[in-house]
Amino acid sequence: MFKICQVLLLLSVFEIGDSCGGIGGGGQVLSNPSLSMKFYPPVGWTYPDSTAITNLAYLPGQSLTQTQAQNLANGALTAAVLEGLNAVGYPTSGVSVTASYTPPTVNDCVKATGATGTAIGVHFGIVENGAVTKLAASSAIVNPDDCISRAYVTGTTVTLTYTPFPQQATVTVQGLVISELQMELIAAKVASMLNLNNNVQFTEEIVAAYLPVSPVSSKMFKICQVLLLLSVFQIGDSCGGIGGGSGGQVLSNPSMSMKFYPPVGWTYPDSIAITNLAYLPGQSLTQTQAQNLANGALTAAVLEGLNAVGYPTSGNLANGALTAAVLEGLNAVGYPTSGVSVTASYTPPLVNDCIKSATGTPTETPAGTQFGIVENGAVTKLAASSAAVPTPECISRAYIAQGQTLTYTAFIQQATVTVQGLVISEIQMELIAAKVASMLNLNSNVQFTEEIMVN
Repeated sequence: MFKICQVLLLLSVFEIGDSCGGIGGGGQVLSNPSLSMKFYPPVGWTYPDSTAITNLAYLPGQSLTQTQAQNLANGALTAAVLEGLNAVGYPTSGVSVTASYTPPTVNDCVKATGATGTAIGVHFGIVENGAVTKLAASSAIVNPDDCISRAYVTGTTVTLTYTPFPQQATVTVQGLVISELQMELIAAKVASMLNLNNNVQFTEEIVAAYLPVSPVSSKMFKICQVLLLLSVFQIGDSCGGIGGGSGGQVLSNPSMSMKFYPPVGWTYPDSIAITNLAYLPGQSLTQTQAQNLANGALTAAVLEGLNAVGYPTSGNLANGALTAAVLEGLNAVGYPTSGVSVTASYTPPLVNDCIKSATGTPTETPAGTQFGIVENGAVTKLAASSAAVPTPECISRAYIAQGQTLTYTAFIQQATVTVQGLVISEIQMELIAAKVASMLNLNSNVQFTEEIMVN
């Protein structure tokens, strides 16, 4: 019977509010849709100018030609969209995916020791967690040694001026007729995979543009909806966005395990940080505050997904940010959350900044003492200097002088979110996980290091 539903979906044009299960919840049918996105580009999606080879003014991991950068970007964008289509069970035969992206020219500061350095006011790229997030310009010449060490500036009178570096891309899918909700789920999957696999740092949610298809009778899809609610089914035989793929099983009380670099607000400093000004900008000052921020964010992402398909969220027992992300994902596949309890398990880590107070004790960060490094809103690593870090160098973020080194340690954290009272298909739970990852990255600066695992 569900094969009939599947055929009807492929052959008919219908109102989404009357379609089967996870397809439902409002919207319309789209033809030849496109995805528009804004993001900080991966360093490999940029290239330097013609003088960079001589001056060693290219960024580590950067493409050396525009063609190379174009091929890397187009390949990644196309692969992510095809994976998103597979995630909602759509065959890709007969579908044409075209990426439109113009690689920008970005130089590093000059690292060639025989050169005079980077001139005052000349922009160079700043890479955070694999993406070029901003351009910097110094009020003084940046010496090659300071460029190599990433100190960039030394002294208290030299400053760096930053300019955000967002870029745009559009991916068009020809030969595709799909529901609006399914396209939103594909967009979430695309965002999740590009962030995880290619270090694309999105600045806005991906927007779907499309040509709407006129609706026709939806009575048969009402029958599909009833059949879905009454049946336990194999994923490959289900309707529309719930199925279309092969394999999978029905899950009860599922949980999601995730590994990530935590947003700075999901961490807190030790008890002496207030006196020494050794807390990170935007950091929670207590463990409880960090816990509430994290739990709240996880919850919110899921609630947004539920609201996206018009399901009520009143009466839900969940609260907190981690939980919110799961509830938003449930929304995204059309599951009501009344009677569903979402529990987030996350332990905020203790992280200090280097010491920024000249009057506290001590007045500088001792050699070997670890402090957090924030990249694009997340604490991605801990740094320790081979020498004491004076207060001015901490404030300027130069950290070290010539001849000194920083040693880094990756700062990966974990969380688990459990959804009690939920029976759901495996493929739907994977789509929820993609939605959760997309929203946590975009709204809370969670930088995932692995794909979310559904347990």
